[in-house]
Amino acid sequence: MRTRQTWRTRQICAALLAAGAIAALSNVSAKAAPYEGRWCAQMSIGRDAVSERCDLRTIEECRREIVGVGGLCVLNPYYKGPNRDAPRSRPSDRQQRR
Repeated sequence: MRTRQTWRTRQICAALLAAGAIAALSNVSAKAAPYEGRWCAQMSIGRDAVSERCDLRTIEECRREIVGVGGLCVLNPYYKGPNRDAPRSRPSDRQQRR
């Protein structure tokens, strides 16, 4: 009976470990690259020192980032936007008639 309990406990531990690994990996892939966002939050972190975070997608995100610490939101000079080489969809019938 003890062997069955030990085996069951190991199964549960393995399942929890696998679930934790999947959750951790999915969280990593959801984070943006450092210069992927349209907006940068620039914050003072001391005398003559500035911290910059450029993974913010909206101005609202940027404003939330600087609230309380001060700083400013600027457009990201490295932002490339959506992939311009991506194939475009065909125009709808309505657009073709014009």
